[in-house]
Amino acid sequence: MRNIFQKYLIIIVVAALVMAPFVTFVRPVFAIHKFWVEINDHTPGAVNGFKFHFSIEKLLQVHQYIKIVFPPGTTYTIPADRSPLIPEDPNNPCKACQGIPIIKDLPDGSVELKFNTHIELDPSKEGYRDIVVSIPSDSAYQFKTPTIPGSYIYKIATQAEQKLISSYPVDVFQSSITQPDLDIESSKSDEIAGFSFDFKISSFGRLDPKSEDKIKIRFPKEFIFTKSAGEIHDDWITVNENNISWFPDIEHNNNDLIITVPQEIKRGRSVSIKIDCRCGIKNPSLPGVYHILVSTSRDTEWISSSGVEIK
Repeated sequence: MRNIFQKYLIIIVVAALVMAPFVTFVRPVFAIHKFWVEINDHTPGAVNGFKFHFSIEKLLQVHQYIKIVFPPGTTYTIPADRSPLIPEDPNNPCKACQGIPIIKDLPDGSVELKFNTHIELDPSKEGYRDIVVSIPSDSAYQFKTPTIPGSYIYKIATQAEQKLISSYPVDVFQSSITQPDLDIESSKSDEIAGFSFDFKISSFGRLDPKSEDKIKIRFPKEFIFTKSAGEIHDDWITVNENNISWFPDIEHNNNDLIITVPQEIKRGRSVSIKIDCRCGIKNPSLPGVYHILVSTSRDTEWISSSGVEIK
């Protein structure tokens, strides 16, 4: 059963290790409260890792369900060997505790995920009142944020408290790098040139080689790649003075040069890219002022560089 659970959906329920002191005065009992959602990427349409934080006041027994409702606009992918909807089977009420989530598309466009907890969650015991439900971004079932920027509400319920409770708003927005400062080694038309780009990534734009995060540079069609990606040596392109770790990719349809970052770049930090003239990028034959676009796999909006004049 444990192997099946790990194969299909990694959902981790974590009870807080430290419990706040009991309050002695009488107050209304809320079965679920302090519900907020943590996501690791606020970009629209991003595959996300989620952490759902909430506190409970009612006992949730083993194999009782936790239900999470994602906002309208959420999309998801499922393993090829699973159907998109796994109906509840009254003859097998523990399907979800075997690692098979129940996923439903609701009429308003929301997506409901329901699974059974594999441990007893008793708020009267130390460490079991404050709960975190985690869905890693690399789970077999992947959930994406809505594609339209805005503030979104998630909802949660349990079998002990079946009324849906709304989260604090979660903002989804398009993050971007700052405008790249572009410098070109030679401004002569039809001449092979080297390029330098300097910019900062956003506060959500952390880049990590372990995730194969990339920096994308889109040259105008007038610039010509005279060499293939396999002909470009790793020491001809540097990112923050570090040689790239592998050949870049070249997408000729868009005239893109795509670089996998060779080291972690923390959120909000500066990026300096140097492209040696030996990479064989030829200037346009027609004189004029040109702008080059830059984006990353995290800050996906294309940002135009400062202009350079080709003479």
